[in-house]
Amino acid sequence: MVRWARSGWRRRGGIAIAIIVVIVVVVIVVVAVAAVSIAIAVTIAVSITIPITVAVAAVAIAAIAVIIAVAIAVAIAVAIAVCHVVVIVIIVVSIIPIISVIPIIIPIVPISITISRAIVVIVVFVVVIVVAVAVRRGIRKRGNRSGSGSGNGSGSGRGRGDHKNRRNDSWEDWGRGRGNRGRNRRQGRHGRNNGHWGHNRSRRQRRNRNRGHRGRRRRGSRDQRGRKQSFALRTAPIAGSIRSGLLSDLESE
Repeated sequence: MVRWARSGWRRRGGIAIAIIVVIVVVVIVVVAVAAVSIAIAVTIAVSITIPITVAVAAVAIAAIAVIIAVAIAVAIAVAIAVCHVVVIVIIVVSIIPIISVIPIIIPIVPISITISRAIVVIVVFVVVIVVAVAVRRGIRKRGNRSGSGSGNGSGSGRGRGDHKNRRNDSWEDWGRGRGNRGRNRRQGRHGRNNGHWGHNRSRRQRRNRNRGHRGRRRRGSRDQRGRKQSFALRTAPIAGSIRSGLLSDLESE
């Protein structure tokens, strides 16, 4: 299923789409059952007037079953690609009994119920997979066309209000292809003048921002105090206490 359909399906009119799909499915199923009953009536009428073989009638009715299965499968596939999970479950649950009933209506001419049901089920599954994949790809492609049309996303590195007379250094250039400003500068690239560190940063981020320069830039800063002494100086108190301890031992002996 398409990601937006799952996450924000209510906001994007998902309920309306779901209702439309349910109506379409119901209409297709009703039309399919009507078509089957008409086909049966015609077959009976023709067989009374013109004696036709059982094989021809069986093939005709199998063809009708396949058409019905394709119609139902397309409806299910579109539902899978567009709707919410709950709606798909409702659609599938409502269609399964109808799929199982259709082959029972069909065999007035002696054709195996199992074969006709198997034909319908197989065709439904195959067409559902094919159409769902196709619709999904179509939606995905439609959403990802960058660079075309007008607006923020169009072109290379063009943002809002991009005018010829101030194209060289515009804060409004948010897109790609503009190295030294916009998103790059805000994310701290280009060492000098590293952009805005405002309310969108945590206190810890702001505090740690220049930690890489410590010891060079901020020699006298508070957090550096005590680190610049040599190892010998820092360990001098320990060495002194050991030495005095040894001396006192020698004196006592």
